[in-house]
Amino acid sequence: MRIQSSPSMSALYSLASSLQVTANNLANVNTNEFKASVTRFETGPRDQGVRISEISEDARPGAFVEHPVYMEIDGRAHQRMGWVETSNTDVPREFVDMISAERAYQANIASIRTADEMLGSILNASA
Repeated sequence: MRIQSSPSMSALYSLASSLQVTANNLANVNTNEFKASVTRFETGPRDQGVRISEISEDARPGAFVEHPVYMEIDGRAHQRMGWVETSNTDVPREFVDMISAERAYQANIASIRTADEMLGSILNASA
């Protein structure tokens, strides 16, 4: 009998990468013109586990706000008011994604722990 935890391990690696993308999006929420990234998952090899199929940039525009713009004219700095695009990071969606990844991470850890306990029971029974 072979107990495999590799599907759960692949899910853990994928979820950790997803959390890194979410953390980067949240860290740049106040960075003008920042485009958030989105993580997409797919089923792993032989229909087991989970892996990241792509990490892509969210093309939706951020809000436009009036902001001072600095430019150089004839070697002198000038300031004028202009419009700047803010980050398109959707904070509530990022928190939902983060909580979902956390729960999936916990479920996969429980699966690995159960497989470990089963293997221990088998080894104890055969000893």
